[in-house]
Amino acid sequence: MTRLYLAALAAGMLTAAPAHALDIRVDPAPLYVFDLSPDRGGVDLVLHNILIVNDGEGVQEVRGVRVELLAKGEIVSVGRAPADMIARRAERIASYSDAGLLQAMDFQFHLSRLLQPGETLSKDAMLDPREAFLNTSLYVSASTMPDTARIVVEGLKGDIGSRDVPVSRHQSPNTYRAPVDGR
Repeated sequence: MTRLYLAALAAGMLTAAPAHALDIRVDPAPLYVFDLSPDRGGVDLVLHNILIVNDGEGVQEVRGVRVELLAKGEIVSVGRAPADMIARRAERIASYSDAGLLQAMDFQFHLSRLLQPGETLSKDAMLDPREAFLNTSLYVSASTMPDTARIVVEGLKGDIGSRDVPVSRHQSPNTYRAPVDGR
């Protein structure tokens, strides 16, 4: 049995469990696109309230957040928040939290739903265990309708976590009529 396990590991069929543990939460989800250019198929997507929580034992450095829009498994567009932006956002969000603004504006940031007891917001891009980073919005556009948004957290030596969130076009069950005819 041991030889079979070692052979499979050497062949790349088995991999060791990652040393990191990130929990990526998005609210609201699922995600809906906005038609940017309906005649050309262009769409906009704004991901609000991406919370990255370090559920592991060690410190994790967030060097970037990337959103890959996929259609049938193929990447159709990518948006990214680089390391310097992550550090600035962490500092700014922590100052908002210290001032009580995040709690007062919970209707927008949804931290009462996103943060679990014992979790706190980090003041920088280094996440200690049970610390979180809140990215309040990330904009991506695509020329093709995506079906999935993959949120990827980048670390110092590559990607350290990801989560797929379904994407669709919102269809209202209501029909509306303007109060007057014409313009």
